[in-house]
Amino acid sequence: VEIETKPIPAVPNDLEICYGDNIEIPVSGAYNYYWTPAESLNNRYSASPIAQPTETTEYEVMFIKGVCMVSEKVKVVVNELPNLIAEVDMSNNVTLIGELGAFPYQYAIDERTYSSADTYNRLEGGNHKAYVIDSKGCKNQTEFEIFYLDIEIPAFFSPNNDGINDTWEIKNISMYPEAEIIIYDRFGKMICNYKGADRGWDGLYR
Repeated sequence: VEIETKPIPAVPNDLEICYGDNIEIPVSGAYNYYWTPAESLNNRYSASPIAQPTETTEYEVMFIKGVCMVSEKVKVVVNELPNLIAEVDMSNNVTLIGELGAFPYQYAIDERTYSSADTYNRLEGGNHKAYVIDSKGCKNQTEFEIFYLDIEIPAFFSPNNDGINDTWEIKNISMYPEAEIIIYDRFGKMICNYKGADRGWDGLYR
């Protein structure tokens, strides 16, 4: 008569993953294993199955050693991904807003290093990718586009108060409210200085 000793299960503590990721669940202490539920496992008979649940799942594993069996449970916690919104204002300043997931968030644009800064200025025109990572290490991304309008500098104006071309206004300069416009006379003397957000020049010395 052979007497088989009971399995001595060795299981990991609760595991965590981000939604969409997978993780190995290594166990030991028996000859054979049987896992339930098996839908999100790559092999229900393995000593180290790969789990990819879409929601937090508690697995039960049966440790089998001859006719002796012992069961243990292992929980895999699935953390939701943070959501990311990229807001682009009229001046092409970008604000990144993290939602869901686990606060606090860190952000990055294109290949930049992650930081807590959520506002970016003076990006190049074109398509960009923004990234967010939360305190659980879960990541997400979104795309946005920066549009720059070409400015058009008028060749002349007629400040005679007739309601036609009375001011010298650079077309589309209002899209760049912090732009500084400086006008000099032919002798190099500054006669006007204003911002892109201001109305154009009326021809008077300021």
